[in-house]
Amino acid sequence: MGQVLQFPHGPAFRPIRLCDTVRHTVWVRVVDREDPEQARWFLQFGIQRAASFGSLDGFTDEAARGREWHMFKIRGLRLTRRFLRDIEPLVLTRRIEVEIDNVRVRPAVAHAA
Repeated sequence: MGQVLQFPHGPAFRPIRLCDTVRHTVWVRVVDREDPEQARWFLQFGIQRAASFGSLDGFTDEAARGREWHMFKIRGLRLTRRFLRDIEPLVLTRRIEVEIDNVRVRPAVAHAA
């Protein structure tokens, strides 16, 4: 079976079913056309808090402008939840795309930017 992440402060994301593993594989991509460097900077903060500074290797402004996928691993559900809370505004405004354990993270409601 798997873990279902529910978010207590409101339905920002649809429920996400994660694998029962210690490490979760996360793929992120900046899709913001107006200011990809700023979106990368905010996303970088969430990655550092969840998976350490070493997980940023290769995640550059050029990669953000080129809309390249970046992969890193998060250890544990607590850090996965923290990561999702940190990047919530970016997901809700559709400035980034995120997949965790091959499950796309989607907003719970349509959000007008």
